[in-house]
Amino acid sequence: MVNRLFYGKLRQKITRVPTQQRLGSSTHEKEDLFSHLPVNVADSGFDIYDGLSGYFDDVVEYEGEKARMEVALVDLPPLLQIQLQVSSYSDSSVTLLKLSLAGAIQ
Repeated sequence: MVNRLFYGKLRQKITRVPTQQRLGSSTHEKEDLFSHLPVNVADSGFDIYDGLSGYFDDVVEYEGEKARMEVALVDLPPLLQIQLQVSSYSDSSVTLLKLSLAGAIQ
């Protein structure tokens, strides 16, 4: 019952761009179950729309190279949960900082 209500399926596609050492691009795809969408709104000036955009289309490090990662929702659960990331790590103070969500949800 819980699985049917809260779990869906997503497809993740990672595409490495061609480089001078590797002329062709390569693509890796996989499908996974998910129970929530983690959305980053911790950066200054980010709102929920920016966070969702970054979740579905982003540039990531893959096998030591930059690659484009795209996420597509294949099967939505009846109850979709979006988890807002409300903290950020500070390198200078070596601490976790809790941020205000005043601008993230409007």
